[in-house]
Amino acid sequence: MGTWGAGVFENDTAEDLLEALAPMDSGGRERLLVSVLAPAGSVDPAEALAGVALVAVGISGNPVFSGAEDHPGMENWFRRDSLVGICGIALRVLQVMENESHQYWNGWIDEDDKAEALVDVARMKSMLSGG
Repeated sequence: MGTWGAGVFENDTAEDLLEALAPMDSGGRERLLVSVLAPAGSVDPAEALAGVALVAVGISGNPVFSGAEDHPGMENWFRRDSLVGICGIALRVLQVMENESHQYWNGWIDEDDKAEALVDVARMKSMLSGG
């Protein structure tokens, strides 16, 4: 996975997801988002975190994560009422991702980048919890 920053949207996997979602209608976006957050197979951690961030941005209306500026209007890509239903799934994904022993977190080379990514996770959790 190529990266250009530690932010949740600053990697090739997240960018691929955002580019796939951009031209879709809201129904298509919702189906793809659910498949990213609750896939039939294995979860891609970078893609799942980008999906969680999209739920947080959509619920809050605030695209605060680095890389969001490259996709203006993402806060309006989903119907808020549908995101409320997906919120529980997103929070469960974060619970799994917060586990420090998870291979995704162990793969970070730069501890400062890892700390920045964990700040994004905390921000997502707060946004999804109404904070």
